[in-house]
Amino acid sequence: MGPSDYGLPIYLCIVNGAKDSTNTFKKAREETTILFNNAIHPGEPDGINACLIWLEELLNNKKSIKKLPVVAFIPAYNIGGMLNRSSNSRANQNGPNEYGFRGNAQNLDLNRDL
Repeated sequence: MGPSDYGLPIYLCIVNGAKDSTNTFKKAREETTILFNNAIHPGEPDGINACLIWLEELLNNKKSIKKLPVVAFIPAYNIGGMLNRSSNSRANQNGPNEYGFRGNAQNLDLNRDL
C-alpha cells in the first residue's frame, strides 16, 4: 500500500469474492468495508494471528465469499518498531525474550503521539 517511515513496504491484503480488482474497488466504495490495522505496537501479535487464522479458515472452508463485505488487513503497520528489537524496552512485560519497540522509526508511539 506504500512505504513505511522506515522505507520498507506496508502491505495490504484485500479479501473479496468479486473476482477482480475493478469489481472489488467498486464494491468497497458502495458497500461495507472492514479494515484491520495490525502491529501498531510490535510485540502485540494477537491481531496479526487472528487475521491469519481467519484467512486460513476462510480459504479452507470452500464456501462462497461473494456475500462477505470487502475485508482488508494490514499485516504489520509499524515496520520500524518491528525491526527495533530488544529485551528491555517494556517494563513489567513478562516475555517474549525479544520484542519490537512501540515507537516507529521516528520514535513516535502510533497510538499516543499522532
